[in-house]
Amino acid sequence: MAVQQEPSYRRNLGKVSYTYKDGGAQGEFMNACRMAAWRNAIEKHSISTDCILDVGCSYGSWAENWRALGFKKLHGIEPNPEAVEKARLVFDEVEHGFLEEVVGSIEPSETVAANGVIVHILEREAERRFLEESASLVAAGGHLLFSVINCEYYVTPAGREPFDGPNSCTRTLDHHRDVAAEAGLEIIDQIGTFINPWCLAEFDFVANTEGIKAEGDLWAGWEHVSNAHRPHTLVPFAEALFVARKS
Repeated sequence: MAVQQEPSYRRNLGKVSYTYKDGGAQGEFMNACRMAAWRNAIEKHSISTDCILDVGCSYGSWAENWRALGFKKLHGIEPNPEAVEKARLVFDEVEHGFLEEVVGSIEPSETVAANGVIVHILEREAERRFLEESASLVAAGGHLLFSVINCEYYVTPAGREPFDGPNSCTRTLDHHRDVAAEAGLEIIDQIGTFINPWCLAEFDFVANTEGIKAEGDLWAGWEHVSNAHRPHTLVPFAEALFVARKS
């Protein structure tokens, strides 16, 4: 009898990157763009900032961001024991365990976030369960906000091979929309976070080590481009922030 393989998020625990925030100029660019997308969502949809329930909070890398966005209480969920100890230094409260293990013991929150989590959940059924369980933590009238990679503008135009490692860049936005609907969620908005220059073959040079480390006008320029496009279109953003509520 074949042994059933554990889902990717359990298999890869401890192997996924903690955050892009500390990744030099590129990391600062991506973090600034993600923050801009969150501000847009909060203002546009009157997202409650009383408390943020951060599913997959890692070591609390977004604690400073959450405070800057106005959240008064930070409540996290994290399965990695090493990361939990660090998260508890900067969050008000952190639950240790996978979502399915702790979901029944947590009070619902008006605002639930899954930032950079679904990229690590490779199986469709596992993603559906994750979204379903996350939705169960949303209080009446509240919102679930989760980010997803858009492979159409991340892999294909630059001619890169699809990547199915611990972080998957191979699923379309339509895939995530369909899974969200199966999980009982209504997506009420889709906000682009960052426009990755890697998506364009003409800017392929920034994918090398020196390009990633580049300072100054390169990343500032792409931040301006992202900010200019965000109010008008989801194309050609490499990542989307979905704003959802229970249908």
